[in-house]
Amino acid sequence: MKKVKKAFTLIELLVVIAIIAILAAILFPVFASAREKARQTACISNEKQIGLGFQQYTQDFDECYPVGEYDGMTGKGWASQIYPYVKSRNVFICPDDPTSTGTWDGYPISYGYNRNMAGGCTWPGNNSNTNKLASLSSPSKTVLCFEIVGYQACFPTGTSACSDTWDQSPAGCGPDSGGDGGMDSYTTSGSAHYATGYMGTPTRTNSGSDDATYGSNRTPRHTQGSDFLLCDGHAVYSIGTLISSGPNASASTAPQNSSEAAGTSDTTVNWKATFSGM
Repeated sequence: MKKVKKAFTLIELLVVIAIIAILAAILFPVFASAREKARQTACISNEKQIGLGFQQYTQDFDECYPVGEYDGMTGKGWASQIYPYVKSRNVFICPDDPTSTGTWDGYPISYGYNRNMAGGCTWPGNNSNTNKLASLSSPSKTVLCFEIVGYQACFPTGTSACSDTWDQSPAGCGPDSGGDGGMDSYTTSGSAHYATGYMGTPTRTNSGSDDATYGSNRTPRHTQGSDFLLCDGHAVYSIGTLISSGPNASASTAPQNSSEAAGTSDTTVNWKATFSGM
């Protein structure tokens, strides 16, 4: 007698499809999270390489940090100064940065430089001022670079499209009520913003002069937080509220206030890092 093969019933087929759909709904977010974690790791790797560039630069210039442009010592243009030690434009671009390449020699740059660290020398090699490497009371808690979005730079060196010979990479010290937190740079892609989430405790809500859309563009780049490069060369992931921003504190123990970042020894908040060099 010939054996009849039993086929799937419609109910059984629907059950299998439902199970597959449930598994997909569970696993897809996991895959997305793993992919984002890989991008965040690549970003931290970029920052560590940038940190090595800074360390080599300071060894060559009497422990002075880059000043960027000569006028004003704002830090703007720092990337060209450390580029000879990094030698890769891609190191300055986070995989999660949506900023597009410009029509001229403008390339996205995903990291800003702590402006408070740019006052150590009036030009490369001049060691007459403060904020040199040896002057830091706590390099492991002092922000060196932070994440930004919306900037393009003449990079690695200036071109005819630039207003000067530097690359225009930005610097800033975070938003603050004193009005000194805006990022200094030239951009061709509209307003640029900190990609850190709101920083400080309590969070700072005032913008710098060139950051008019502060309130709607302060989302962290990597899920709930972003990556920060610190002055001792290591990089950390942190939520913005654990990073105190603003101009240098008046003392290492000073708490964050309306016009200053917290000092590196401030204990009022368990700060992961601060923009203050004190």
